[in-house]
Amino acid sequence: MTTPMTHDRARTLGSAWVDDELGAADVVTLRTHLDECAACTAHVESMRTLGDAVRAMPRLRPGPAVAAAVIAAVEGAPRPSARRTTGRTGRRLTPLALAAAAVAAVVAVVVGGGAQPGTPFAILPASAQTVALQRLTSVYLERDIVETPDGDAAQRRTVTEKVWWQAPDRLRLERTVVDAAGRRTAELILRRGADRYDAGNGRRMATRRGAPALDVLPEPLSPTVPLLGRPTGPGPVIAGRPTTTYELEIEGGRRVAQVDTARFVILGGADSFVLSKAELRNGVPTAIRTVRRLDLNVAIDPQRFELPEADEESDLGFVERAPGQLTISPPARPRGLRAVRAAAAGAAEALLFQRGAFPVLISTAAPRDASGPVDVQTTTVRGRAAVLRIPLYGYPSVTFTYERRPITLTSPLRPAELIDLAAQMYFPAE
Repeated sequence: MTTPMTHDRARTLGSAWVDDELGAADVVTLRTHLDECAACTAHVESMRTLGDAVRAMPRLRPGPAVAAAVIAAVEGAPRPSARRTTGRTGRRLTPLALAAAAVAAVVAVVVGGGAQPGTPFAILPASAQTVALQRLTSVYLERDIVETPDGDAAQRRTVTEKVWWQAPDRLRLERTVVDAAGRRTAELILRRGADRYDAGNGRRMATRRGAPALDVLPEPLSPTVPLLGRPTGPGPVIAGRPTTTYELEIEGGRRVAQVDTARFVILGGADSFVLSKAELRNGVPTAIRTVRRLDLNVAIDPQRFELPEADEESDLGFVERAPGQLTISPPARPRGLRAVRAAAAGAAEALLFQRGAFPVLISTAAPRDASGPVDVQTTTVRGRAAVLRIPLYGYPSVTFTYERRPITLTSPLRPAELIDLAAQMYFPAE
């Protein structure tokens, strides 16, 4: 019989989750509860913040005098009775209270000792993009798209999109398409954790147990324009936001984009929310995408992400695991981020760390073939041969060998930062 999910149980499970000790089935149950309970979500996040603070403390070795004093105090202290272990009020101490007491005890004991290296944790670059993206938890946007392939008006179609995204892995995309003859069709894409649902052209398809991935962020949150484009000056105000105009020369065509100057940074560029983008061939627009509404960090009804019944289903076979069960689990994990999904299918493994909209994906799979150009470079990670890939439509990745297994690490970071993060996570002691 399934144990009912009470607030107390959710907080107990949350403590184990923060420490990466929760089984896959309990992770799913807990996340379902957290989606609907703001109080438990705040409690779990407070435990995570405290845990990060504890792990960030330097390990100090007490001198002989301090050690002798502690041992003498422990041996000479009266042993508490069982009925006193809950404290004066009779209430059992929570994991958060115990952790706070542990912090106080550590500080009291080690003062005066010499500093020693602690358990290594990878440090994310303290740049604007990592901070801002970690604070982004939800997005709602409306966007209009006009496509005219080869500039041919007879092939013209207009698309209206509505997108809901909730950290870490919920996505709903509603699309209405009207062709040149006025025929209207509707499309729907849903992502919820390991599952995906696609409906359109009379078909309803579901894909179950997919691998952790980075393709659930809404497309206007794009790293490619600021990375590869050239800013040419201020752009128009779009959806109430000032923009900067970027120009790109890509695959024989020119693109002009307006990006939000006040929001976020990715890959070292000044901006990253693409509020308008035009693709031109020989000076003729072939596609124009314009955001007309953009709401950030808003409450979204969890029912938006419920997957309907499908006519066709496929199972990719990735089974949820505890992060520590994976062979690719790194010796050090990114500070401030948590493992939101860990899964395996045979020898294939994938592990996703995330906080807000900032992800770090680790997998045994080679990067998928990109839909556009990819700059491939040879490099090294702590002196070990590695391959760096910088795709036009996606995030940079670095592939290297760890304990005889190929590891690919992908994240929206500058290439040098990505390589440094890989070194910190997998070779922290060197």
